[in-house]
Amino acid sequence: MPDLTLPESRDELVAELTARASKLWGRERADALRDMIEEHADHLLALSQSLPPSEEAPVMTWQSHP
Repeated sequence: MPDLTLPESRDELVAELTARASKLWGRERADALRDMIEEHADHLLALSQSLPPSEEAPVMTWQSHP
């Protein structure tokens, strides 16, 4: 199972995402994607800081599905 702990800072998250991109596509491509990686890091951090409590999360059930 993947590690579900949150990075301590935006810079740490950007570094982790950049390292993953380098592993997948090479350093040159990861460097070219730097702006996009930083934007995604910002979005991930914003989402992680505003999650609803689990009892408020929408649940798909047969009653709520058309």
